[in-house]
Amino acid sequence: MVLGAGALVCFFGAIGRQVVRGMGQDKTAAAKKPERKPNASEAYRLNTLGVAHMNQQRPADAQKYFAQALEADPKFAVARLNLGVALLGQQKLEAARAALTDATVELPNDPHGWYNLGLALKDSGEPEKGIVAFRRVTEITPNEADAYYFIGYLKHPYVSLYTGRGCRSKCTFCLWPQTVGGHRYRVRSVAHVVEEIRRAKSYFPQV
Repeated sequence: MVLGAGALVCFFGAIGRQVVRGMGQDKTAAAKKPERKPNASEAYRLNTLGVAHMNQQRPADAQKYFAQALEADPKFAVARLNLGVALLGQQKLEAARAALTDATVELPNDPHGWYNLGLALKDSGEPEKGIVAFRRVTEITPNEADAYYFIGYLKHPYVSLYTGRGCRSKCTFCLWPQTVGGHRYRVRSVAHVVEEIRRAKSYFPQV
């Protein structure tokens, strides 16, 4: 009985060693498995779907398609740029900055990457870095007015205060009375305006 049990233990021990060896070989084979080849056409298709969702103001859904496009082709730089824009649209600033920084490395002469990186840096509270990104936009496209606007805004931030609503004038070129306050003019009290200024100074001490 004892010998039989010992033989049984040895038998299972031998099987165990064979299983361990087999597992080790499987791991080695898995490690040597070739990487999946990029699928450019599938990446392009997924990127196009992402753009369609962005045009529908659905950045979260677009993000998924751009991420899938990069899985299909990790070197598809346009999808990485678009992923950064989708993340920025959701105010996922850290992830957006990472994606857009990589995009500007891969597409150094594309103004869209630098512009959106500037926006991400602006929203992250890093105005100096934002200015650098927007200046790069102006080097690539000297007539890009929005980039100059943000450079000035980041260097000299301001707060807009509105002390009245409406306009009595009937200018044909102005949409404000039709879309915002109407033609009847109303003013705010001095105390109300002073209180708004006080709050603005506490909320935005850098201005």
